[in-house]
Amino acid sequence: MYVLIENEQIIHIGPIHWNQKMFQNYIKDDLELDISLSIQNTSLDPIVINNTLKILPAILEYPELTIQKLNNLLDLFGMLLIISLREHLQMFQKMLMWLKEN
Repeated sequence: MYVLIENEQIIHIGPIHWNQKMFQNYIKDDLELDISLSIQNTSLDPIVINNTLKILPAILEYPELTIQKLNNLLDLFGMLLIISLREHLQMFQKMLMWLKEN
């Protein structure tokens, strides 16, 4: 996966798999620079277009889901579910009282 950045922060394209034509056409059409990129790129080295524009490898990282994190999420979900059930029960009890009175 690769990403086109400018000034170390603005992401123009990506993260996408290497696509020479997409990068090349975007740089030519949108940034008005005429460049030539290799058809295949298997390197993890940055491709420096100029002093502000680079194509960098992008590594997608997924946070580690541990048993403790899962338990924390389940505890939170359980607390929210109990609160919601209590609120619904209270509303139901009020409706029953109102029906008995009328």
